Amino acid sequence: MSRLEELIQEFCPDGVEYKKIKQSYKRLKGTPITAGKMKEIENPNGEIRIFAGGKTVINAVEKDIPQANITRVPAVLVQSRGVIDAIYYEEPFTFKNEMWAYTSDSAIAVKYLYYVLKSNILHFREAASGMGSLPQISLRVTEDFFIPIPPLPVQEEIVRILDNFTQLTAELTAELTAELTARKKQYEFYRDFIIGFSNDVPMVKLSDIAVDMYRGSGIKRNEVTVDGTPCVRYGEIYTTYNIWFDSCVSNTHKGNKTFNHGDILFAITGESVEDIAKSCAYVGHDTCFAGGDIVVMKHNQNPKYIAYALSTTDARVQKSKGKIKSKVVHSSIPALKEIQIPLPSIDEQARIVSILDRFDTLCNDLSSGLPAEIEARQKQYEYYRDKLLTFKEVES
Repeated sequence: MSRLEELIQEFCPDGVEYKKIKQSYKRLKGTPITAGKMKEIENPNGEIRIFAGGKTVINAVEKDIPQANITRVPAVLVQSRGVIDAIYYEEPFTFKNEMWAYTSDSAIAVKYLYYVLKSNILHFREAASGMGSLPQISLRVTEDFFIPIPPLPVQEEIVRILDNFTQLTAELTAELTAELTARKKQYEFYRDFIIGFSNDVPMVKLSDIAVDMYRGSGIKRNEVTVDGTPCVRYGEIYTTYNIWFDSCVSNTHKGNKTFNHGDILFAITGESVEDIAKSCAYVGHDTCFAGGDIVVMKHNQNPKYIAYALSTTDARVQKSKGKIKSKVVHSSIPALKEIQIPLPSIDEQARIVSILDRFDTLCNDLSSGLPAEIEARQKQYEYYRDKLLTFKEVES
């Protein structure tokens, strides 16, 4: 019998009482503060943390916070607007008064409440789903929520188990994430080496191999349909397609600029200098529409080779050259034409593609396996957490 089972047998063998949160915990109020004021008083060295809506968090000096209502005991903050969540915090903090927090005379009881709220977070998010475009829950959603209240020794053991499990899950996730990063760097090293290994291979500008280069035409979000002609919108080049693809995830009836088998697509608008002009090769056999902010390049080379060559570190540096960091970064056909890549013979291009395809498959298998492992560990943690927090209700 586990320690937790022994405690349950000793203190609550017949079940536990369920109470509304407001019956067992003290509710804390926040500080009336605007987003503008938060920007004004933000100080990385400030001793007070201020939580706002969504994921906005700042530090500030207490004397700079108007009408400060500081919480100096362990508490659970309920994020009630935008991102619906619960945060456990032990250091001095405050929060925008659209939110609220709970505390108790027992620090163990506070941490226990945090785990209970996290276990039921989907319930609270569903309660917010009908509140307009910005998710929001009202105070009564948590105030009137019934939770099991086992004796403190049982709560303490549950908190101890979940604290340990949380730490182990975080450590494992960090290790898997590091492994994923290492695999990606290994792939990029070999790709760059294989494409640029020989000094005998001539460097050519894209203008030398392009038969034609032209821009697509705008396809609005509401013009994407279930059926129709396959199409690519520029954002999908960043989020959906990698080196090459053979089918489109979107369709439309509105396009007028097409691309075909072997064409290279560039996304010439992006959010970062580092990723601007991301490119991929289309190796499917449908005629497709290219959306706005896409440049199509027609050529007579091996399309996969060109796509691999354009994904190298050197090519990415050339794509970003001269670009200015801002909220939106743009490239152009003249800029793309100046990019230089190594161009071996068609036979050698095919040999390199064969090697990189195999290596890409191997790395992607590992890369897809690692995120799946991370997700599995998180689900395992949530399963045991929910199981630990499930009690038989004592008969009244």
